[in-house]
Amino acid sequence: MLNLKTVFFSLIGLVAISALLYPIVFRGVFSRAEMKTSPYRQELYGGSSTKVRLHSTGMENSVGFDGAANFEMELTTIPTNHSTLTNHVGTTNIAVTRYSSPTRNLPFGVPYTIPAEKRQAMENRFLYAVVHYDGGPNFQFRQLKIAIQFAVYLNRTLVLPEFKHHRTPYHMGRVSFEETFNVSIFKEFMPVISMQKFREKCGPHISNVIFFSRYFEHNVMNLLQRSYRKQSHYVHEQLNIELPDIKAITFPTSGAEAWHVIDKTRHARCVVMIAPVGFEWVKLPNMAMVSYGMAGHLVRTSLLITAAENILTRLCDGKPILGFHWRNKTGEECRIGHLQKAADSRCHSLLRNQNGIIRRVASHMKSLSKEQDIGCVFVATAPKEPREHVVREISMVTENEPKVLTIDDVINLHNPDVDKFRSDDYFISLLEQELCARSAVFVGIGKSNWSKFLFHEREAFGRKQTYDVTRDFPDLKFSRLYV
Repeated sequence: MLNLKTVFFSLIGLVAISALLYPIVFRGVFSRAEMKTSPYRQELYGGSSTKVRLHSTGMENSVGFDGAANFEMELTTIPTNHSTLTNHVGTTNIAVTRYSSPTRNLPFGVPYTIPAEKRQAMENRFLYAVVHYDGGPNFQFRQLKIAIQFAVYLNRTLVLPEFKHHRTPYHMGRVSFEETFNVSIFKEFMPVISMQKFREKCGPHISNVIFFSRYFEHNVMNLLQRSYRKQSHYVHEQLNIELPDIKAITFPTSGAEAWHVIDKTRHARCVVMIAPVGFEWVKLPNMAMVSYGMAGHLVRTSLLITAAENILTRLCDGKPILGFHWRNKTGEECRIGHLQKAADSRCHSLLRNQNGIIRRVASHMKSLSKEQDIGCVFVATAPKEPREHVVREISMVTENEPKVLTIDDVINLHNPDVDKFRSDDYFISLLEQELCARSAVFVGIGKSNWSKFLFHEREAFGRKQTYDVTRDFPDLKFSRLYV
């Protein structure tokens, strides 16, 4: 019979040895962990050296990553002696410290696409979002992203919309999806259909419309009705599709009423969404991976990408660039807008404040340029903002080290693709975005839709050197400026 005292002290010894070995085992000895969680294959690195590989299982298990993520997982570890030890672990927090990017430099490897079973549920069910109305192109792209998430959530094929050109009347200057984004790549993400095919399948009458004002607590009904008439006229003009008379439309005045309108369309084959930005406040479930997949596939046309690649080899002798987007409506209005001719004392103070902010941003960019061995600063501005002024303010601080360039310098390279569109603000803006998307460092304005599109894109592609002037530079104050 075993001596109880011997057994007792042996157990204590085992516990003590286990406590000493635990951090070694889980931080150094084990070389692999496998989790079945995400909708596509990816690699993350948690802790100091534990490698985590994720395998495809389907959308219902999708997890969004925001610096760290909780997983229900089975952890399989392989010690250095090649014997296998399996532990069933409950909820485990893993910090994302490194991205693995085997294709198109996306942070989670192969970009997320809508799974086959969900694509089947989306067939013969369509969502057409009218994004072509008030606001510039990037406001329309913002609405497109909202519509994409709703199409995925509601199991619907997305009708590819068209966009409105820069500063043209409502009925003029329309640009197709195909002229803006690469349709072949986007179709890898989710099922889509053209506006013409939508008309063939759903016209000439559609009775299911969802429309909601983002400011429902301050709704002014006549403004909503006027907006609806404008959008329904556009749908009729472009697609020859009649939407319901305004008297038949429910204008929700609360979030609950908005969901009720959405629920009523769940079984409809064809749905029109008016002004998707009104639904921006809605937080749809399981959208984190959809958001990454959307950004990874919503890429610009091959023409723009080829032009940008060529330009970057010549612009700074092939050296890395720092992209800077400056958008400030105060400067636009005071310099060339309706306040320019007015004897408005506000502009003197506001412009002086604005100049100070540009110079302080320039100081940050000078430091970042030294850290990242930047060859040039590329400044993208709204066409209304005088580029020479912004360049002058930055150069006063950087002393032209690095050199400060704009789209004018790009045009002077006489790239044949750029020469064709040099007077087209829509194309030029897209080219500036592509250059900033590929820059080693990007500094943007968080309140601008132009910058926000790039923040999302660069995050999806794992380009971490991205800074929001309104958030990441705490010494700057924007209380007296609006963007």
